Amino acid sequence: MARGFPSLCESAVDSLHIDRSKDCDSACDEAIKLRAESLMTAQLEAAIKAVEHAGAGTLIVDVAGNGGGSEWAGAASRMMTPIRLEAMTNYFVRGALWAKHFSSLERELQTAGRKAHGEDRKLLAHFVKLLDERKKEAQTPCDATPLWEGKHTSCVWLGDAFFTTGLLSSADPESLRAKPWASLVFNPMQYPYHEGVWRGTLIVLVDSGTGSAAEQFAADLQDNHAALIIGSPTAGAGCGFTDGGSPTTLTHTGAILDLPDCVRIRRNSLNLSSGVQPDILVGLRDDESPKRQAFLLDQKLDEALPARP
Repeated sequence: MARGFPSLCESAVDSLHIDRSKDCDSACDEAIKLRAESLMTAQLEAAIKAVEHAGAGTLIVDVAGNGGGSEWAGAASRMMTPIRLEAMTNYFVRGALWAKHFSSLERELQTAGRKAHGEDRKLLAHFVKLLDERKKEAQTPCDATPLWEGKHTSCVWLGDAFFTTGLLSSADPESLRAKPWASLVFNPMQYPYHEGVWRGTLIVLVDSGTGSAAEQFAADLQDNHAALIIGSPTAGAGCGFTDGGSPTTLTHTGAILDLPDCVRIRRNSLNLSSGVQPDILVGLRDDESPKRQAFLLDQKLDEALPARP
């Protein structure tokens, strides 16, 4: 995520002409984040092209020890392959948090729909209908009492929250580029990315410190047979908390219970919280030096290259 690179944030503040003497509210903060991540997108594209220009046929992307970041990972993964990636399915836990999320997105698409024409207006109206259905589902409680007795609930505990990329699992960025509502239905469109900047062999290095957005980056590429994953099993951070989560204060003790409110299911039907299993295992340990880890990786590259997708 761009917050890991202060120079990008500085450049974003300058390009947005933000007055540094004034407080930066949430809208200001979001504007800086998006501008910084757009700059990061351009830098990544330039780096990929430089590697290609140097004559490389194989690219290794190292996300070992990368604990995660933001939705930018969805744009970054799509820059790494000419394969049009299909995103994972997202599910939500019923409750006020997700009802609010669907309601907010519904209003934004309704506003966009009023300004759209032809097929775009029909498409946005279709999405509004789907969001209204999901909102009602989120507002309908599911009695969890049977769970305490080792029984199944009478209702479906999780609702369908579309995909990790939003309402669409896959899209052509060039066909969406000029549409002002594009990022509302496909969140990688927040960033000025291009598909398939890298078109050669791709290897992604992961370890137990790879989590959240970095883990999703690796999982999406593996699920779409777009990269060879090498290293050790990832952290299994899963989906986590939406918009800060929904902590619950317990009635009798006053203790605060904070549980994940969403689930991401991969193509192999496993929850992303089970982590990403590498295609080729490398015995990486957290307490080893970078030199030692590089040595172990080098020993496996001869095995990895013939096995690449």
